[in-house]
Amino acid sequence: MALHGIVKLSIEATTKTSGVKAMAANTSLGQRRLNLKQNAALTLAISKMLLSN
Repeated sequence: MALHGIVKLSIEATTKTSGVKAMAANTSLGQRRLNLKQNAALTLAISKMLLSN
């Protein structure tokens, strides 16, 4: 009984941890996409500025 409880707890902990890792991975991917969009917008703005001079 005690062993079964320990195994169950460790499975739950692993599941929660992998869920958190997946969420963190999704967040960093979203953040990377956002950064790429911002970099592209910035590059475009600088290019326009240089071309207009």
